[in-house]
Amino acid sequence: MKPTIRHYFGDLENPKPAEIFDKYEMPRWKQVHGTDLAWVNQPNQECGQVDALICETPGIPIAVVTADCMPILLYREAKATRGAIVAAIHAGWRGLLNGIVPRVWSELSARGEHAAEWNAIIGPCIGSSPDCTDCYPVGDELLRSFSEQFVKTPREIFLKKSNSLNISALQQWVLRDLGFKRITSCALCTKCAKHAVIPSKFRFHSYRREGAGVRQYSAIVIENT
Repeated sequence: MKPTIRHYFGDLENPKPAEIFDKYEMPRWKQVHGTDLAWVNQPNQECGQVDALICETPGIPIAVVTADCMPILLYREAKATRGAIVAAIHAGWRGLLNGIVPRVWSELSARGEHAAEWNAIIGPCIGSSPDCTDCYPVGDELLRSFSEQFVKTPREIFLKKSNSLNISALQQWVLRDLGFKRITSCALCTKCAKHAVIPSKFRFHSYRREGAGVRQYSAIVIENT
């Protein structure tokens, strides 16, 4: 059977996509806004304190939880000589600033992976919609840190206004710099995006709008079909 890669983004109404959580046993992990990762190779695996998961075993989904931070799903389809492989990454401003995606890619490239063969999907995150301009205001110190870390990146890449971050646009720049050619962003802001049918309702959970304790899952799995 040829494996099929499926991915899902949760929202306010369906934070844990039933297509994943009703069908599979998920690994267990705790996100800490760091850059550590774990390889997942069995159901219910205890992964510890990590912000990225990698899997090449069919039938074991991996996921991250977010409520304004950026979920990033990476995958490569199966090749004649190698099976499919997927990764799920949690990247808030700390993860982005500290290079969690380059950290994950360093692990994968050391195993002979080539970025041009991979796909990257950036899920809903704060400030990512073209329509919102001030959903993610931050202080001068943090902006200075981003300017110093990404000194070669034009500031307009990661700033919507003088003090509002666009972490999705910056992450796309990082991915292109790593050699990714196929990058997709859903361009939906977790703080301000509204329900597609009921405009009075919000579409996603948002930490900045709702406070702590609210999350949605972004998941990816290799399925045998």
